[in-house]
Amino acid sequence: MVRCRYQDGYLFTRGKKRKMWVARWREDVIQPDGTVERILRSEVLGLVSGIPSRRDARILLQSRLATLNSGQRRAQATMSFGAFVTEHFEPVALPTLKPATQEIYSFLLRKHLLPRFRDCRLCDITRAEVQPFLIGKLKNGYAWETTHHLRSLLLNPA
Repeated sequence: MVRCRYQDGYLFTRGKKRKMWVARWREDVIQPDGTVERILRSEVLGLVSGIPSRRDARILLQSRLATLNSGQRRAQATMSFGAFVTEHFEPVALPTLKPATQEIYSFLLRKHLLPRFRDCRLCDITRAEVQPFLIGKLKNGYAWETTHHLRSLLLNPA
C-alpha cells in the first residue's frame, strides 16, 4: 500500500510569445510487474493572458491536486488489457473454468474483445465504455447470449 502524501506541485510559465502556465506533480502508478512507481505528470493550465496572476494559477493547480491530496485517489495500473489476458487470464484463470466455457471465452477474446480493448489500460475500461460496445454488438445482430458472455468476460473475469 502506498503512503498518502500531500503535495503542492510545481508551477511555472513556458513559452516566449504565447506564455502559458504549466503545472507539475508526482503521481503513483502501478507497473505491470506490480511495483509502485512515482512518475512526473505535467499539464498546461492555460495562457498567462487568461490566468493573469500566479495566485489564480496556483488555485487551479490546487483544485487539480485536491483528489490526489485527499487520499481518495489510488494508484492506477498501467497494464493493458491485452497484456492482462496473455499474462494472467489465459494461464491462470481460464484453465479453472469448464471446457465449454474455456472454448467460448477464448473465441470471444480473440474475435471481439482483443481487437477492441487490447491497448486500453485496465483502469480505463469502465462500464460507461463497455455498454456502448455491447449495444453495438446487439445492433450488429449478435445474440443476446453472446453479448451476455462478452459482458461477463469483461466485467467479471473469473
